[in-house]
Amino acid sequence: MLTISPETAEERIISRNPSEWINMPEAVKMSVNELLETQNMLREQAKRPKVPTREINTDDKDWNRCVRIIMEGNNNA
Repeated sequence: MLTISPETAEERIISRNPSEWINMPEAVKMSVNELLETQNMLREQAKRPKVPTREINTDDKDWNRCVRIIMEGNNNA
């Protein structure tokens, strides 16, 4: 599960399409809250014993590191 820190959420949402978020602080706030709520819900689901999950924080956007972590222990890699 790829996640971001609450402190990074607003920046990451805005960075996707900066022009869409100009003069829309309430929409940004709502989107951040929705993202964080969804992320927390997925964390709860991941705690269920039948769902093997690994959480990887993507604040640094180091996608190569994420791939290495995902592929660790994967015999098909």
